[in-house]
Amino acid sequence: MLYLYAKYTARTALKIFSSRLYIGGYDFSQIEGPIVLAVNHSGSFLDAMMLGALWNRDIHFLARGDAFKKPLANKLLTALHNIPIFRLSEGKENLGNNDETFERCQEIFRKKGIVLIFAEGLCIHEWKLRPVKKGTARMALSAWEDKTTEDLTILPIGVNYSSFHNFDARIFINVGAPISAKTVEEAKGMVNPLQVNRVLTTAMEEQIFHFPNEDATYAAAYAAMLYNAPTTNKDVIHAMGKKLEATPKEKLSFFPTPGHKAIAWNSTQLIFSFITALILCIPALAGFLLNAPYYYPVRNFARKKTRKTVFFGSVFFGLLMITYPYYALILSALTCIFLGPWGLLGLVVLPFLGWTVNKFRDSWWRLVNWGKLKKEDREYLRQLFN
Repeated sequence: MLYLYAKYTARTALKIFSSRLYIGGYDFSQIEGPIVLAVNHSGSFLDAMMLGALWNRDIHFLARGDAFKKPLANKLLTALHNIPIFRLSEGKENLGNNDETFERCQEIFRKKGIVLIFAEGLCIHEWKLRPVKKGTARMALSAWEDKTTEDLTILPIGVNYSSFHNFDARIFINVGAPISAKTVEEAKGMVNPLQVNRVLTTAMEEQIFHFPNEDATYAAAYAAMLYNAPTTNKDVIHAMGKKLEATPKEKLSFFPTPGHKAIAWNSTQLIFSFITALILCIPALAGFLLNAPYYYPVRNFARKKTRKTVFFGSVFFGLLMITYPYYALILSALTCIFLGPWGLLGLVVLPFLGWTVNKFRDSWWRLVNWGKLKKEDREYLRQLFN
């Protein structure tokens, strides 16, 4: 029950808070039988929450073993379909527990279930795939050796963010073609852990937007490129990243300035942004005033608790997902004192007004940044980001 509650609450929250979410590639809804979801890990717990919410079938998640130490956390994580997996950094003495973990996964596969594993092992905010660990190959090989689970497929998935720190980021989920034992054999001539990892690495790299340049200016420009890209086609976005990588740094000097992401490229976008900002200015102001007493304390609490870690986005989203319905309910109940039953409309109106804040801010920055950019710079960036 807790898993179903979390799943459908997260699905609703994604529609409200992350409207710029795109899913492309292989149609995973058609896959039957046991599956390993091999996913990159750049967005901490948010990666798992999104995929669990979007998938109609139940998913079990491999999670870092040290999170299960406390009894309450163990019960909660287990109820949410999490299974502990231990790394060497969590103590050599715990590695033996992974045998039990992989056996539990095998039982799930025998029931035609799905297990999600973060193939890189670590969560780091980077636009690239880190070396794939052996856990995915180990699970797959065990399943392929068992007649009851030999039809298992590995599904390579890339979760890509235009920003790891801003809540209004664009999120691209790219799904690759399924990998079976036959796929590995045809590609490399044999089926063993090394060959599985080579095939999986190639498949995952195609789903992940790569940009290894860590220079602050280039990183800001890459975030802006993902945010403003007129397409969600992964091949086109890969090509845009290559063009950006070859761009002289002085051409990108605009991007370290605040509010760099949303840009109006031409007169049509400029007019549309102006009309949108004009229409939404009053509801957005109301949405800001009504939601700010809740939003900023939750955001500040999440920042304080996740300082110097990569977990801010997922913790913040999780807190919003769990607590916002109660805030809306309390505010609506108070409104009922003055408006009677009509006050219950606040349950719908309040999140809608919050949504208008994001839409207004996006249009506002498109107007501001259009004014900041010279015409020749605007033309250059438009060609670069298209």
